[in-house]
Amino acid sequence: SMIETGFFIERCDSDPCTGAWVTLDTLGANAGSYFDTTATIGAAYSYRVSAFSAAGTSAPSAVGAGNTFLPEAVTLS
Repeated sequence: SMIETGFFIERCDSDPCTGAWVTLDTLGANAGSYFDTTATIGAAYSYRVSAFSAAGTSAPSAVGAGNTFLPEAVTLS
């Protein structure tokens, strides 16, 4: 977006979301990605984003969902 001040990143602790949305972080203008460092391995989450500016806050984005997995084991020889 060209006029936002920043973005709110929100997470729901289920997929699909059946609980409350919690703001995880606030990003600055023109942010293009976010890495959730608080996600628990094996958990399912739903995410959404809202832009904000002096004019107010946008409606949330479409919901994105994901599961966290353990990395694959690597055998060292």
